[in-house]
This record gives sequence, C-alpha cells and structure tokens, in this order.
Amino acid sequence: MSQPVVDIAGNHSKKNTILIVDDDAVNIRLLLEILQNDYRVIVATGGQQALKLLDKHSDIDLMLLDVDMPGMSGFDVLQRLGGSNHSHKIPVIMVTARNQAGDEVQGLELGAVDYISKPISAAVVKARIKTHLSLEKAKLRLSQQNLDLQSALDTSKKAKEDLTQFTAMVGHELRTPVAVLLCEIELLLDGIRQPNQKNLESLKEEVEHFSSLINDMFDLVLAEDRSLKYNKVECQLGSLIHRSYELFQREFSERDISIEVDTKAIETVNFKVDPKRLRQVIDNLIRNTLRYTDENGRCRITTALVDDWAYIRFEDSEPGVESVELNKLFDRLYRVEESRSRSTGGAGLGLAICKTIIKDHSGKIEAKHSELGGLAITIGLPVLSQEQPVLK
Repeated sequence: MSQPVVDIAGNHSKKNTILIVDDDAVNIRLLLEILQNDYRVIVATGGQQALKLLDKHSDIDLMLLDVDMPGMSGFDVLQRLGGSNHSHKIPVIMVTARNQAGDEVQGLELGAVDYISKPISAAVVKARIKTHLSLEKAKLRLSQQNLDLQSALDTSKKAKEDLTQFTAMVGHELRTPVAVLLCEIELLLDGIRQPNQKNLESLKEEVEHFSSLINDMFDLVLAEDRSLKYNKVECQLGSLIHRSYELFQREFSERDISIEVDTKAIETVNFKVDPKRLRQVIDNLIRNTLRYTDENGRCRITTALVDDWAYIRFEDSEPGVESVELNKLFDRLYRVEESRSRSTGGAGLGLAICKTIIKDHSGKIEAKHSELGGLAITIGLPVLSQEQPVLK
C-alpha cells in the first residue's frame, strides 16, 4: 500500500527525530501513539521511501525498521545504508515478528544496533530508543572530545616547536652582538685600539644595537601574548611620517640614498591611533630601507585616500625580494638573506611587530614588489570622520 509521508511534529522543536519504516498501518499507529509525545516522528511505508527520506532529511536520529516488507525488505534497506555517506551512521532498530536467531544475527551483521520483537511493548520500545539515543550522543561527544584533544595536542606540539626555534634563534642573535662587544672591549683593554672618539662611538653603536635587539624581542613576546599596551588618540599621520623622516635624514644622506615623502593625500583626515606605536612602525619601515637598500638608491613614501581608508606606501630600490618570500616577511625571525641581515643588523623581528601593531589598529599591511626595483610595504588604516577635531 502507498501512503504519503507523515510528519507528526507541527513545529521546529529540538526533539529527536525518529523514522518509522513499516508497511502495516496498525503497527504505525501503535508506534505513533507510543512516540509522538516525546519525539518528532516521520513515517515511511516502504524501503524505497525510507531511503529517499534519509537522503532528504539530515536530522533523523534513529530508525525503527520493519524486516518483512514487500519489494524491499528491512535487510535490503540495511545493505543500501551500508554504502551511504551518512545514513549508515544512524542507529537502526529492527522491528519484526520473526523469532529466528539467524534473522537477528543477519540484521546485526548488516549494521542494526538492536532488535525488537512483535507484538510491540511500549515500555521496551521507549527504553531501547532512549538507550540508543543516549549511546549515540555519548559517541558523538566522545568523538568531539577526541577531536578537541587532538587539536590541543597539535597546538601544544606547534607551540613547543615554535618555542624551541624561537629560543635557538634568539640565542644565536644575541651571541653575535655580544661577541662583537667583547672583541671591541678586548681590543681596547689590550691597547690595540685607543679609546678615542671614533672607537668609543663604534662601541656605543654596538651597545645600542644590542639594546634595540632586546627591546624588539620583548615587544614581539608582548605582541604574541596580546599584551602590547596602546594609548590611542586622534592625530594626523602625516606629522608622524615627517618626524621619522627628519630623524633618519642624515643617515640617508650618509649612504647616498635619496628619500621622497608625499603625505598630501592624508593631511586633511584624522586617525585614532597610538602615536608611539605608529612611530615604531614607521621608523621600522624606514630603517629597513637604510639596512637593505644599496647605496645611491632611492626611498619613496607616498600616501593615498580611498573611501574610508588611508594607505601609506614605503618603497625602495634594489635589491628586491623573490615573490615566494613576500608573504613570509611578516613571520617572526624570518630573514630573506641571513648573511645580509646579520651584516646590517636585522634580526627578522621588526615586520612581525609592525604587523601586530597595524592589526591592533584594525588596519592591514602587505608586501609587494616595488616599481623602484626593491620592496614595497603598504599600510592601510581606517580614517575618522573629517568633522572631528584634530589633535596636533
């Protein structure tokens, strides 16, 4: 006989959904009376209809499956479920008037979790369903806990590997300036070098480099621990850029690197930033040009305003960076060319800190090839309403 699908639940409650598959109207009515108050019940009157419902409904939690049905038996349905992507995971309780042990074994081997014999006992049906739904919940919970545990183990392993790498690289970076300092001091103590102005300035530069390296490492640790402190106020970025430019102008001149600064595009807009942290970013990017640009090179700082975003672009001339290296530049302790960064004092910390500071200002930062032949770092920051006052 062919009857339409019956969905007893008239609302979208969070009750478990039970699929009854039976061709006997009396059995269906009996099971509905037993279950409809506690569960959302869907009914299929044949095996083919049941398979279609399983494909259509992903929220079926358990199936009561009659064994003896015309056309497609309960055993046939179980075999079909075995090749399904998801339906075979649904607990299936066989319902049958057969009392032969071989039938029960066959059903269990095909994937059924339990057997209920006819005539049906309301107490038995409720108890079996409750038990298997609880087992399924426990299984899902255990599976999720295993996934969470594996994720935690993977995170812990990655953190341990990162700490080991970080510690090794920090130790390596600190040994270099310490060794230089010791050498400089020994030369002075042995009288090989005289404590004149030039040698003392060289010693001072090494101490400043050592101090800068320690500060960068401390900032990086704070950044990764989300402990960097910010004091954001309204200000103009153009003035911050020009202050940094003035600070490094002499060094650019000494290395015969020309520098162009154009901040006109952002001079009329306001930003809410931490001026000290933004100066840290700007100084770092300008300092990178000094470290990595060949003499007689060029540095260009330009700005643009697009919608509610301001963009500051730092570009320099050769040498450039390979395309595969661009996305790695913001990784901590990453250096494109180890020998070059060591000779110029770079530790691979600055851009990682810059990325964190810009991100904490709801901004973005990216690296690309520069038209000048070197590297281009672009910072994007949201602007404030132009009606707001500017604090200079």
